[in-house]
Amino acid sequence: VLRALECRWVDVLGHPTGRRLLQREGIRLRMDDVVTAATKAGVAFEINSQVERLDLNDSHVKLALDKGARLVVSSDAHFVSALDWVQWGIRMARRGWATREDILNTRSLADLQPMLRRHRGAA
Repeated sequence: VLRALECRWVDVLGHPTGRRLLQREGIRLRMDDVVTAATKAGVAFEINSQVERLDLNDSHVKLALDKGARLVVSSDAHFVSALDWVQWGIRMARRGWATREDILNTRSLADLQPMLRRHRGAA
């Protein structure tokens, strides 16, 4: 995971722990180290809204915010009706004390693009 964060084309780390509720535990990460590295590299974290994932959890959202990391909320919809699941990602973000200003994809495209790592010239 730490090596992936070094790739200049990575703007968002999706399903950070890979957990699937009631199916498999997430991988064991030293999340503090991952959040620190992501923040330093300018990589955001996905809050995945799929009801069987909800990955990041609320404590990881709070940790990310405390360290200055950026977040996105993703429906990760694989079919149209799954678009409604974004409400669960928003709730997870709120449980971790995230506000609209903390979520990158609440912005217009014009405001979002310069915030992406590849547009900031990060190596």
